[in-house]
Amino acid sequence: MSKMSNARWKRGLAVAGFVLVVHGVGLAELQAQAREATPSVVERVMPRLVVGKEALVTIEGNDIQIYDIPMEKGQYLELIIKQKTVDAIATLFDPQGKQVLEASHTGRGEELVVAIAEQTGNYRLQVRRNEQDAIRGDYGVQVVAVRSASQNDKSKASAYQSGSQALAEGLKMLKVGQPASSQQALTKFKTALSYFKSSGNTFTEMEVVALQYVGDSYAQLKDYKKALDAYHEALTEPGKVAKALLSSSRLFSVEDAYSLQRIGAIEYA
Repeated sequence: MSKMSNARWKRGLAVAGFVLVVHGVGLAELQAQAREATPSVVERVMPRLVVGKEALVTIEGNDIQIYDIPMEKGQYLELIIKQKTVDAIATLFDPQGKQVLEASHTGRGEELVVAIAEQTGNYRLQVRRNEQDAIRGDYGVQVVAVRSASQNDKSKASAYQSGSQALAEGLKMLKVGQPASSQQALTKFKTALSYFKSSGNTFTEMEVVALQYVGDSYAQLKDYKKALDAYHEALTEPGKVAKALLSSSRLFSVEDAYSLQRIGAIEYA
């Protein structure tokens, strides 16, 4: 390499280095501006809920709404989130801040929170908006019961929490999208379904959700006949699941859409 070309090469490096530094500063500034532009999370402590009375609430942006629910050890809690114009995520924490359960399975259906207090203290229900849904919307929240737990209450709470956990684990596996993970997801969804069914007609909507994901798992495994059977079983009311399936962001094959039409579901969507 000549002295001239060597000098040019060094000047080129110097210029490149300068450009990189300038671009680095610019990127840092842009990232800082983006952080400032992102709405901050605002936690709001909401008015105390009254057993049997529904409260209609508006939530927007990154708001996190907190409901304090005082409970004594051994009490049973049953609470419903009625998602009217927003998909809400409800999470229950014990007095020590440990998560008891999270309810976010039914889209804009009703989310159910069922639990037995393991200790006396202030339980906290946290409600936030699903980031994939409307930026602003309304939901209803109602405490159905807070009472000393009967054996039946304990069985219901155990079945619900076990079913919800199996459902959440299955969803993680289903998102992987590989045959092995889809088979594992199918097993989890069937487990969840058995838990929800074990309490009679208490968790009918959760049974529908579990059946929908059983169908999704079979569809990923390209077993469309069993997928259709699961969807058909979920249609306890005409079009109930079809509405969710056809309006969701998930992509369905032509065969799936045709099958839903064949069983008379699409006309209700």
